[in-house]
Amino acid sequence: MAAKERNTFIRELAAAHHPHPPLWLPGRRALIWFASVLVVTTAAMLLRQEFRPGFTSQLVQHPVLLVEVLSALALTMLAAYAALVHAIPGGRMSRLAVAATWIAGVLFAAGLAAEFTHFAPESSTLGARPHCWVEVFIPGAAGTWLLVVLARRGWVRFSWLHGAGYGIAAVVPAALMQLACMYEPVHNMLFHFLPAVPVIAVGFVLMKRLAKRGTKE
Repeated sequence: MAAKERNTFIRELAAAHHPHPPLWLPGRRALIWFASVLVVTTAAMLLRQEFRPGFTSQLVQHPVLLVEVLSALALTMLAAYAALVHAIPGGRMSRLAVAATWIAGVLFAAGLAAEFTHFAPESSTLGARPHCWVEVFIPGAAGTWLLVVLARRGWVRFSWLHGAGYGIAAVVPAALMQLACMYEPVHNMLFHFLPAVPVIAVGFVLMKRLAKRGTKE
């Protein structure tokens, strides 16, 4: 190849490739993702039907419900943050973030168990929402897709521990449904939290496939 042709080829190659803006830090992306999912999910629920009457007084009178909802939301954001951090080679969570994730997980599990005790609000059909599980599944799937988009810009790695973190978005509508729909422990488990399981599984499988594709590329 002549020098002139080589120079022309290099100029054309350089012109065809534009620099990408720097990737936001995982914490910033996780915060934007969490705020977006929370606001959109809440708005969608309110457009369909108002939240359960008296849920604010239940939060005050039954701290167990407050702890359950807040710990679920905190666990969601921390799991998303962990997934985004782990997607980048060499990325590691701080000890404080790891401890906060475990604490949120333990409090959330304790809150679920406490639903079957006298510390929880009284069971009632007040505020029942037809097909409430759909309101968990669809926003959860949309939130998972958004998290995948945010992670895909980085070099996606995969691990069994963090893979399910990409489907954790379904916990946001599940936690909000504790305030929007009727409160009854069995109903809560079957129609609020159980629909989150397939979304978590889908996020797990999707990110595993994307990680393999990224490795090949």
